[in-house]
Amino acid sequence: VTTDASGDTCCYRRAYPRPCPVDMATAAPPKQSARTQAIFADMSAKAAAASAAVVPALEEFIAFCAANGTTTEPGGLFGVAACPGLADLTNNGTTAPYPSADQIVARFSE
Repeated sequence: VTTDASGDTCCYRRAYPRPCPVDMATAAPPKQSARTQAIFADMSAKAAAASAAVVPALEEFIAFCAANGTTTEPGGLFGVAACPGLADLTNNGTTAPYPSADQIVARFSE
């Protein structure tokens, strides 16, 4: 099937606004090649490993900030008054004034 891109050619009219005919013999290329998929899988694995490696240091940093924060709000930096976005974490049946470091990390890793 060929077309000269004139409006009188039947397959051009049938495929408008896409000038390529719907029954064109050329197959569409894959969205991602096998090489692209392998690169993405490799980068995802490296990112997961790097993230897992830094979580203990992040939890330690959050615990330090929670214990040594210089706010006068009840519960400190991560209490309900200073950080209402984390209020539901302390409203889970515990009597802690602020969420634990691993609860905070879990919240931001969702």
